[in-house]
Amino acid sequence: MQTPAVVSAERFLDDLEGRVLRSPVLAHPLLVAFGDGEVTWEQARLFGLLYWPHIQRTRLYQAAALSITPHEDLQAAYAAILADEYGHGDATRTHPAIYRRFLRALEWTEPDGDAVELLPALRDYVELHYRLCTSDWLVAAGAAGLAMEWPIPPMYARLLAGLRRFSQLAGGSLEIFAGHIDQDEQHGRSVRDALRRHLETEDARRRVERGVFLSLEARHRLLDGLWAALRDVVLHQTMPLQSSSTP
Repeated sequence: MQTPAVVSAERFLDDLEGRVLRSPVLAHPLLVAFGDGEVTWEQARLFGLLYWPHIQRTRLYQAAALSITPHEDLQAAYAAILADEYGHGDATRTHPAIYRRFLRALEWTEPDGDAVELLPALRDYVELHYRLCTSDWLVAAGAAGLAMEWPIPPMYARLLAGLRRFSQLAGGSLEIFAGHIDQDEQHGRSVRDALRRHLETEDARRRVERGVFLSLEARHRLLDGLWAALRDVVLHQTMPLQSSSTP
């Protein structure tokens, strides 16, 4: 039988997840534009390239969170996420490898390391998440365990709605987005289930909540930066990589 404190933790997590799913992040103009089919091919290409450095780094936050987490049940939840991120040992199935298929379908040459310059908002996002995930294990759980899992299915559903309009993006090139919808729902549940028993105090809940909303605020600023780039930057004048369609 669950103790009253665990039941209360369950209610806290229900409320927290609801607040995340009502976050302004999920109504961001960039996501609305994709969902409403208002993104051009040139904007889709620019988005794909500028989002690549984010994809390269997301798994590192969860690895950092795992390294400071004292409890094996939550460690195991992070380890399962990392196993998915790294393709369970298959180098062709890592999430960066799957994203590279998306980039090739967008007609970009193979990205090499850090060849794509980080947007300032993404640089800030990276620095914040390394701080959040290397200091307090409960703050890290909020940031890397919940805020990086719960919002992704509705976010990526919006992105997919826009990207599927383009005939060039076929043959599995959108797997990086489609696959994350079910996968991140599972990831979010596993972290939530492991975390629940560690949230019996108000202090613990405040620390998780802090990680969640600092992460969401940073994600909103990241989307702001991406959206500004899609609106204002001329594609052929600003891309840091050469298109594979260029001689």
